[in-house]
Amino acid sequence: MPIFMDLHKADDYGEKPTLEDIKRNHIADLKTQAKYGVRFLQYWINEDAGLVFCLMEGPDKDSCVATHQEAHGDIACNVIELKGGDYQIFMGEGKVNEFDITEDAQGALDPGTRSFLVADVICLSPEPFSFNKLKEIALRFKGREVDFNNGRIKFVFNSPSNAVDCARTLHEEFKAMDNEKTQISMTICTGPPVTEHRIIFADVLQLSDCLCDITMNGQITVSSQTVNAYSDGLHDTNNGTYFKILSQKDEKFINILMTALAPMIFTDQFSILNLCKLVGTSQPQLYRKVIALTGRSPNALIHEMRLKKSLRLLNKDFGNVTQVAFASGFNSPSYFTKSFKKRFGTSPANVPKS
Repeated sequence: MPIFMDLHKADDYGEKPTLEDIKRNHIADLKTQAKYGVRFLQYWINEDAGLVFCLMEGPDKDSCVATHQEAHGDIACNVIELKGGDYQIFMGEGKVNEFDITEDAQGALDPGTRSFLVADVICLSPEPFSFNKLKEIALRFKGREVDFNNGRIKFVFNSPSNAVDCARTLHEEFKAMDNEKTQISMTICTGPPVTEHRIIFADVLQLSDCLCDITMNGQITVSSQTVNAYSDGLHDTNNGTYFKILSQKDEKFINILMTALAPMIFTDQFSILNLCKLVGTSQPQLYRKVIALTGRSPNALIHEMRLKKSLRLLNKDFGNVTQVAFASGFNSPSYFTKSFKKRFGTSPANVPKS
């Protein structure tokens, strides 16, 4: 039977429900669920954000909604269907109390938010880089592998502290390697499982990818929600200069920027003027914001993103150098080859295949 997860917001109610209200609603759901062929499994309560997430089995979304409607009238603002092993991978093993509320190992309410560490690895060594070390370190900090695609690997953690500590350890391990042929950039983003989208953790995963695209080698970009949830504080100078901490305003701008770039960055249709129009800012403002957030000018950022894409295409044996150049947004194969050599220290023809 399909598995669903829904979202309830306290803001949607005239009076914010208490923990006891939520328990009573769940008991009412259990009494009503058989009528609609639904089975409620567990739920997560995020008191600080005023969010509740219910996990249930059912024939369809309508049956899940109908159960809530008849049991207590508090309708979810979104219901999504979980695919495959999404639930186990993303949410992990949780302890459920007598009221089916998920708790952490210390017995406190599990808020349902998760932290994602995304690592972008560039390897130009004749010997392919082994990702086993990354996986071993992530496992040490109770991370679960979510996805691995052509040099970009994603882990999910129940605790933002574990995600940050894991990233710090990975940074130190790579620094100790002292291998110019291998580079790594990382991002850490935290967020809830269900928002207005139809995919679990859609918002946080989208932000993670956007931030990973603009993060410089040797740097760890950390989202505002991760900083808010991280109890030890990241502004401490002991964390070094490799942590870049973002504000919500920064993240909003980056999302707008990357959404605007997406359809044209790898085509000959790109221009800074078009980008300014889509982002809704002047050219000087765009340059100031992009440099402040990425350490590069807009043109340099786009150039870097194109080169990274070309490297991934070459790793995948996408085609010859000319085909890769055009697919990555370069109009001239000779200019592409020159740029690639300057950035990666080798010819595109010498890139090892994964």
